[in-house]
Amino acid sequence: MLGIALATILLWGGTAAALQALLNIPLPQLHEPAFGWPLFLLLAILYFITTFCLLGSLMLGVGSLAGTVREVQMLSLPVTFAQLALFFIAHAAAGKFGQPVELFAAIFPFSSPFAMVARAAQQGLWWPHPLALAWQALWVAATIRIGARLFRRNVIQSQPGRWNRFWRR
Repeated sequence: MLGIALATILLWGGTAAALQALLNIPLPQLHEPAFGWPLFLLLAILYFITTFCLLGSLMLGVGSLAGTVREVQMLSLPVTFAQLALFFIAHAAAGKFGQPVELFAAIFPFSSPFAMVARAAQQGLWWPHPLALAWQALWVAATIRIGARLFRRNVIQSQPGRWNRFWRR
């Protein structure tokens, strides 16, 4: 899923850049991020990947709890609203460095990527970003593991030990 999402972004971004170059459309004047464009874009891509993996594994777990497509739709609605709430928390925290709402948004794993991208755009401190990416990678691993375990148990209806016993015979 992540590869498809990145390929789609690359395709549409490349199409937009090609059209801009062909039609000679001037780019809007943007403020320079605190880290400069190359490092900021790298951080934005890394935070996108962690966000995508966190939310994708969460949806995998939700999908494994449902028996029908209708149940998946009903269970994913609260998750979608929670995603919006986390995005708004990160939006409210942007520019409020050191305040409780900003610290919460930066630490809570599902809003952390959004808050850290905002921090990278506005503040030039480098050390929080490797720490935040490591924290998010830990949560990505945990949510993928839990989501995959739920999917394996509820949808595929198998456990890892069964196959090991089967092949040993």
